[in-house]
Amino acid sequence: MGDLRAVDSWCLQRTTVASVLRDLLPGVHAKGTDYSVDTLPEREIAKGFGIQVAIVGVPKIIPPALLASLRKGPAWLSAAPGCAPRVLRR
Repeated sequence: MGDLRAVDSWCLQRTTVASVLRDLLPGVHAKGTDYSVDTLPEREIAKGFGIQVAIVGVPKIIPPALLASLRKGPAWLSAAPGCAPRVLRR
């Protein structure tokens, strides 16, 4: 919030997300994909104040196919067919 030009400074007296929602009353409460609308701890508070809940971001679980390709490493790093990789020593 301090990066917003209209905000000179800000101080929250509360330490829980629920109390911050009560203090700020935002239009939208955004949480990462490790939550769902049903598992969000502060969902009842958001609902009670008419705050829309948005689950945003990318899943934190890597699909198996992507994980397998990452384990192989980049194509440029693998040896050409019939050639063994060389280790350069100084």
